[in-house]
Amino acid sequence: MINAVKGLGSIDVVLHVGVGELHRPTSSSLTFSHMIYCRFRSMDDYQVYCAHPAHMRVLTENVEPIVDDGVLFDWISNGLNESPKPGSAVRVTLLKLKDGLVENEKNKLVMEVIMEGIKNQSKGMNQQQISFGENLSQHIRTKGYSIGIITVFPGPADLEASNSAADLVKEKAKDSIESELVADYVFPPPKVANH
Repeated sequence: MINAVKGLGSIDVVLHVGVGELHRPTSSSLTFSHMIYCRFRSMDDYQVYCAHPAHMRVLTENVEPIVDDGVLFDWISNGLNESPKPGSAVRVTLLKLKDGLVENEKNKLVMEVIMEGIKNQSKGMNQQQISFGENLSQHIRTKGYSIGIITVFPGPADLEASNSAADLVKEKAKDSIESELVADYVFPPPKVANH
């Protein structure tokens, strides 16, 4: 499954694809063991990928037969198109908002808390990139998670030693959040050839 998913990186519209075991679960409710992480330049590229025969084949032949459960989360990045560097670490935080929040409140949470909080309060954090957005997927596997935040750190040691930008958001918006799912993943370092 891992090799098949990595092979999807050869599709022209795919900017980056990573797949592998989680570094460590940080949510007590997290029972997932692996993560698939893809980046695209645009929504059009993402839609081409979703319908691409190679993607559909890998999904039906390699992923679905062995996956018991999962959470699907898709969003448009806020301008980050650079692929994470090999050996960097990523913290993925998915937030489920409390029932009863109307769309305006949800948008206010995304715009004010995430954008302002991350940009203003995370300047001292040792991190490369922050990406966040609202879940575009309507699939049942979203499990109600509507906001996602990815913080990319230079490496696992930085991940262990620092709070992520999502921690700032969770503190500021805690009255609006029903639950969260947090997972850490380390992008494999480049393979060194033996001579």
